[in-house]
Amino acid sequence: EAARLIQCLHVLCTTIGVEHLDESVDRLQIVDAQERAFLLDELNRTSVDIPMGMTLPSLLRTQVDRTPDAIAVVCGNDQVTFLELHTRAQTLAAQLSDIGATAESIVGVALTRSISLIVALVAIHEVGAAYLPLDPAYPADRLSYLVDDSRASLVLTDRLPAPLLPSLSARIVQIEGLSAPRTERIT
Repeated sequence: EAARLIQCLHVLCTTIGVEHLDESVDRLQIVDAQERAFLLDELNRTSVDIPMGMTLPSLLRTQVDRTPDAIAVVCGNDQVTFLELHTRAQTLAAQLSDIGATAESIVGVALTRSISLIVALVAIHEVGAAYLPLDPAYPADRLSYLVDDSRASLVLTDRLPAPLLPSLSARIVQIEGLSAPRTERIT
């Protein structure tokens, strides 16, 4: 790693010349062609063979069987293992089912970036429903239109104060109000 950093510094120093003194730092080249290819191609290679017909919940179950105690999700200072993620998603899926979410349902998701968001997405897939991403920062009329147009029957929220979400035709449920096991800290 130190050798790579030294190489970057070398490339930067050799490309800075009198003709580049007024140039913005973000326009200067700090990696050579080989390092650029490594960073863009090798590190970003994400092709993985996934068996046909595998769902997100079944992929998660397979990973739980392999590495239950491995970290699955990290968000800020919070993290959960594959087993914890699976357990929380299963609990939430059962609760969503209890309040009417089915394979024909569309569930709005107005959650901030958190472990709870990942849990909710897996749980929604578990019940077979579709999810509708909703950004609470959108104008109220836009959120209302999205919920009405999609015919979402349920919208999951987190700690959002009620005034941030408009009056919607769907049932609004705070995810904290459901009794899913909590392992993340709320700051």
